[in-house]
Amino acid sequence: MLDPDTALSPAPGPESKNRFALARLRRAFVACELLPGGIVAEAEIAERFGLGRAAVRTALARLEAEGFVGVAPRAGWVVAPITGSSVGDVAATWRMFARGLAAATVAPETVRALANIASQADALAGRTEIEVLAATRKLWRSFMAELAASQGSLIAGWIGRCNDLTQRLTHWFERSNPRWIAPPLGPVADRLAAGDMAGAGAELERISLHLRDWLIGCLIRAEDLVLTPTPERTATAALKGAGPVKAPDMNHKKSHGPEWPGRNQQGKP
Repeated sequence: MLDPDTALSPAPGPESKNRFALARLRRAFVACELLPGGIVAEAEIAERFGLGRAAVRTALARLEAEGFVGVAPRAGWVVAPITGSSVGDVAATWRMFARGLAAATVAPETVRALANIASQADALAGRTEIEVLAATRKLWRSFMAELAASQGSLIAGWIGRCNDLTQRLTHWFERSNPRWIAPPLGPVADRLAAGDMAGAGAELERISLHLRDWLIGCLIRAEDLVLTPTPERTATAALKGAGPVKAPDMNHKKSHGPEWPGRNQQGKP
């Protein structure tokens, strides 16, 4: 039976279609549904994901600014490759976020919310089932997002992008490596509850270094598999007369680089 409140709802407008396309394609990039280094055309993406061409074009422009994709002249779009630079940017961002906590303040209600998230995540420690690991990752992401949001919208957006890029790296590397098991969040939450911001930052930095070491180990073992575009797509582009495709600089100023946003931009005194 149709819900009477939705049966007569207007058809989705261009804005909602654009939002849906952006969310769907961001998930595709994060989950590596579109292979790193591969060349894709807007028509291919639209057909594969059931999206309109205009919405795809708008979403790709936004995702280019976030560092997920770049323009491949005369060929379409190149999915951002996974490189030592991308691993370094993510590791540096988490470390800078951790070190910035020493000068931060967190409201008591946020501290309580973070303690609740940490207790749920740590209760799942040691479990290796896929569903449990996914739940743990979701809680870990929620913890970081909540902590970042307490520092203002600029920091929240910065760490949100870093969360996406971290998830993309783990998705890719876990295809051929042991899964990354995040360290407990309890020590960070305990330090926050005690008002020890420097200590909370130190505990968070330990987590960031644990992630960094895992990523570097994976990169060393898998470097030959992830740094180049897929041969099939490159050959197809060449056969169509596009010529050799040069991967764009994914570390230009429009990307997610690890610069710490100025505190005067966060809406704080």
